[in-house]
Amino acid sequence: MATLRLLLIALLPVVGNAQQNSSFHAPWVSCFDSNGRFVGPKNVRTDLVTSSDGKLRAFAEISAAVDAHSDCGNTVQLFISANNRPYRLAFTQAPSAINGTADSLGPVAWSPDGRWLAVEFGIWVYGSDSASLALLLYDSHTQATKTPEVIKQIEHRLGKRCFLGLRSVVGFDSRSRVMLRVADWIDEEGRSSSCIPGPQSGTANWLYDPATGRASPGAAKRN
Repeated sequence: MATLRLLLIALLPVVGNAQQNSSFHAPWVSCFDSNGRFVGPKNVRTDLVTSSDGKLRAFAEISAAVDAHSDCGNTVQLFISANNRPYRLAFTQAPSAINGTADSLGPVAWSPDGRWLAVEFGIWVYGSDSASLALLLYDSHTQATKTPEVIKQIEHRLGKRCFLGLRSVVGFDSRSRVMLRVADWIDEEGRSSSCIPGPQSGTANWLYDPATGRASPGAAKRN
């Protein structure tokens, strides 16, 4: 998997309370409580996400565990079942300084054609303001996962030295394109690249077609 860029985006104030925020599909899991007190290891399993024909199912597990230095690190795993067979591990990532130490996964939806599973991938770091969301895709035809660099593609399309972050993975439209919500990148002083003008406070809706690998502007609303 390609190295994922960590961004400071508008979601940062609510990362610690992701499990209470409906815009997040990837739950926040930590060895610490909301007051920063150490409470020990924790394991969370997400709800099942089932394809429209009932043949494909998916869930994620997020395990926050303690190492020899009493530091907390998250391991994330994605499990898939096809045609009522036993679940198998489709994706896993251990905590690392490069790809995040407080990561999370949240399956969002299967595409209408049953090929793709869209997963929200929270890439977060304990004790840091570094945070981002990524799109993780599972292909039921090849049984492979990928994390397409959608944000870089959108930034290139918009030009003007744009810097954006993924706000949420909404789901799929009727053409099996992933519906995404993106936002202007915001630094610690509240400055943004101002690439997304208009009444929606620096956010915009985009579509990503897994079959072609192309992103295009579009409504984050199911057809």
